[in-house]
Order: sequence, then C-alpha cells, then structure tokens
Amino acid sequence: MKQLARAAALAAAVLSPVALAAVSAPAGAVTSACSADPFCAGQTAVSPSLAMAVASDTPASKSPVVAAVPSASPRQDWDIRSPANPVNGDKIFRWAPNGVPSTGPALCVSSPFVAVRSAIQLRKCNGSPYQQWTPVHPGEDGAVVWVNNGTGLALTEPPGTIPGTHLQARTVGTGTGNNKRWRYVFPPS
Repeated sequence: MKQLARAAALAAAVLSPVALAAVSAPAGAVTSACSADPFCAGQTAVSPSLAMAVASDTPASKSPVVAAVPSASPRQDWDIRSPANPVNGDKIFRWAPNGVPSTGPALCVSSPFVAVRSAIQLRKCNGSPYQQWTPVHPGEDGAVVWVNNGTGLALTEPPGTIPGTHLQARTVGTGTGNNKRWRYVFPPS
C-alpha cells in the first residue's frame, strides 16, 4: 500500500490505473533508506534494464549520469518532484543518496547541451528548463519517455549500453525504443 501511495505521488496524471499498479512492484535499484522520503525513487530503462545513477560516491557539478546495474546503491536514489510551476507532469530528478536530497550543492539531472548524443550531467539545481523532464508516451507497463524541457531531447541509454556508459540526450520519434522508456523503481517497504 505504501508503494502504491508513493507511485501516486510521483506519477499522478501521467499513467493509467493499470500502469500505476505495474510501477508499484518493488525492484532493487534504490536503497531501503530511500523509503523515508515519499518522493525518493529510482529510474530504470525498460531495455537494457539498467538504472540511472551518479558515476561516483562524491559527484560534483558536471559529473556524468550513467547507466548502472540495478542495486541497493545510494548512487541510484533520486528525489523526484514537480518543479515550482509544473506543466504536463514535469519532474526534476535531484540526487538523494540514502533518501536524503543532496545539498551543498544540490545536484540535479540536466541536459545542458542542445546537441543530439550529448551527455546527461549533474548540475547545481536551479529549476531551469534544462533540469525539467516531461513524461511522454506512457505505456501500459508504466514506462514513460522523459523529454527535457530545455532541449526537447529524450533521456536515453545509448544502444549497446553497458554499466558505466554515460546517459545521452537523443531525439524522440515514433517507435521510440525501450532504451528511452523509463520506469519508477521504489524502495522495499
């Protein structure tokens, strides 16, 4: 029940009731400490099923956001909230190791360059459109494509991704592949 409430808080107005039930299933891409924050969750791509993570235990601004094997690692904990003036279910992904949102500086997932295949990076949180992501193409499986409001490009695990590969910004098109479709992952209750 707790996970269903968390799913509703994070994904309301984006997913159908069937998809909402699908995303409430637990997985292992976040720490159990993440359960203390109702906005804390992880993200995994549908295929190749790797998690969004920070590259090191002590990231800084301009650090890459990478693909990682889903595990109970604080590198995969994200505080996922709506920005001050959300439109279309927009979200901001703030790194939250062990369920505690990053501070000094707060670091958010950003697509700072308007170039296809540019690296997704952590940047100091400022709420800019380059840190806001709109969910599009929701599927019955609960997965969405996250499109950056500043660039119009999608959060992507590049083809052939292995753990440690930098996530990229890529175009959104018809037939968007599973490497651009992301699911919420919740901590164990």
